[in-house]
Amino acid sequence: MVCGVIKYMDDELENILGAKSKLRIIRAMINADDALQSINSLSEMAEVAYSVAYRDVHILKDLGFVVDEEGKYRVNRRHSLYLKIAEIFADKEEIGGISISNRQRKDIAKIWAEVGNHENAQIIMHHNADPDAVGSAVALALLLKKQGLRVTVSAPLGISRQGRRVLEKFQFHVREEVEKSPSLVFIVDSSSSEQIGKLAFRTKPKIILIDHHQRGNLAKDADFTFVDTEAHSCAILVYRMIVSLGIPVVSHAAPFILCGIVADTAFLRIACKEDIDAVDELLNHVELSDIFDALSVKEDISERIAKLKVMRRVELYRVRDLIIAFSRAGSFESRAAVSIIRMGADVAVVFNVKKSEIRISARVRKYLSSDIDLVKMLKNAEPLIEGSVGGHAGAASANGKNPNKVNEVRKVILKSFEKRANSVSKLIK
Repeated sequence: MVCGVIKYMDDELENILGAKSKLRIIRAMINADDALQSINSLSEMAEVAYSVAYRDVHILKDLGFVVDEEGKYRVNRRHSLYLKIAEIFADKEEIGGISISNRQRKDIAKIWAEVGNHENAQIIMHHNADPDAVGSAVALALLLKKQGLRVTVSAPLGISRQGRRVLEKFQFHVREEVEKSPSLVFIVDSSSSEQIGKLAFRTKPKIILIDHHQRGNLAKDADFTFVDTEAHSCAILVYRMIVSLGIPVVSHAAPFILCGIVADTAFLRIACKEDIDAVDELLNHVELSDIFDALSVKEDISERIAKLKVMRRVELYRVRDLIIAFSRAGSFESRAAVSIIRMGADVAVVFNVKKSEIRISARVRKYLSSDIDLVKMLKNAEPLIEGSVGGHAGAASANGKNPNKVNEVRKVILKSFEKRANSVSKLIK
């Protein structure tokens, strides 16, 4: 498995994994979980010479993948590549068709142990919450309620039309307001604080993040995390928690989990075996036709107008064989970006500029998402917009508080493509 991963490594990953001795050291450190290890113990665990262990540990430390605490070492779980690398070495167990690694089981166990210390919980979703956010939040709420906690689910920055349709179809109430004094807060399907808005708690709660996007500032600030960037949906992670804990699925939670999985796998078109196995099990509680019905929402006229306006404002650039489209929208920027891709662009970047904020939504054609990482590309724009980036390689978004840098952001993105293709961009008129 390691060799298969190394074949497709980027430069940063290759620096970390690019030697057999380093692979052995990393495996030993990951299997030791968070326990601090001396060079001597790592040498013995990895079965490499002390001098080799010393060299590799200090290389990994310089790369930020290893933390040094008074002469003992452990893996830096906050490193951007930690999850990807940990999965390479993970010992996995299949439970009910769901593959769960030892690391994930430990993360889930820690979260569940923390849950036992509280009587109430608040679950928060991202802005314009989609079916995956809604499904994850509600399924989690039902799981926590079954354990005797008082739970509220909040969408402080609104719910999408599809999300509202899911809630209406399967009868669950979500609040707009956030509790002021929760002792335990779950944040689902979100990677950056800009996606959930400013939260003003009277006292600092314990924060648990459940997410499938690349790690943002929420992962750094959370007390506990259950993050898997390879998962197609956040809902499958909630389902994975339920399976790992050995808790039977609450029948009225099944529709919400299914809505999240089906929506974020493009109606199962990009589903993997785990997704299909979960769907197969969950269909014991609900009909698939009901899920499709809940997710089938007719576009209202405002959305159609917004998309057509975006098309009118499109500015096209060509970098070798890539067509990169930029546009602006007053709303529905993510859907507008998808529409631009469907019209023929390879990459679409749509700006939503307000008086004191900027939102950017970017999409890339599916077959290019293994070569083009939009999150990495937009990361270069974070200082310009004074915000943060989240999402996946093929579908990313950014939120910031400096709306005056659209031209600079466009230049940064084009420069990234020019460097990648070793070619200049040309405006298509």
